[in-house]
Amino acid sequence: MFKKMNILILGASSSIGQAITKQLSHDNNLFLLTSNKVKIKIKINNTLLNKDKIRIIEADLSNKINPEIVTNFNINIFINAACATSNLRNYEINPSLLNSHILVDLQNPLILVDHILKKQKSIKDFKLHYILINTIVSKIHSPENSIYYSFKILQQEYIKAIKSKNKDKLRFTNIIIGTQINRIKLTKKTIKLADRIKTAILNNKSEITFGVEGRLIHYLYLISPIVSNILIYIKRIFSK
Repeated sequence: MFKKMNILILGASSSIGQAITKQLSHDNNLFLLTSNKVKIKIKINNTLLNKDKIRIIEADLSNKINPEIVTNFNINIFINAACATSNLRNYEINPSLLNSHILVDLQNPLILVDHILKKQKSIKDFKLHYILINTIVSKIHSPENSIYYSFKILQQEYIKAIKSKNKDKLRFTNIIIGTQINRIKLTKKTIKLADRIKTAILNNKSEITFGVEGRLIHYLYLISPIVSNILIYIKRIFSK
């Protein structure tokens, strides 16, 4: 079981973020970083069992963040479910939005990780566990999704570099979602995903893939990228 933790969650207003918040709010102190305080308060009132252990930090990830907003909370676990490029196709890229994508999907989460490590490394037995949530597209070169793939791979590589500099102070778990998820409302699937994430944290897993489809697509990709990409394309057509 968890000992009581201070958990920072980015992307808490999504269905995945809500499910994670609900799963972890019983025994931990949660800090939800959001650009819309009113919206997330409504979702908290509708879905959570223990509101007393939740603190909302208002900040917009699409603008350069002030890392001092998390300085006083002694964060143990950092869950990043935020993403600006999750539904972006390559042909939809708008150069004027590039800065926003960089800040949300790369720079701001890394700035926060680096800041927490610097501020808390002197605390006895301190470790920061960073959880990155992404999809199976981060594992393969899927049609029309190389921008998303590139951001996710780049963030993972930066985290590994930060980890190597901080030795045993930083742990990293990569969560791969390999199935269709409703990103707007809570479902049994999102709740099950949150439970798997909690288990991965407890067992200090370095990577898990949630969803049989994702494991199959990744396996096929290793054998034949063309076949796996055709399957992804067909899946997108039938999921619309």
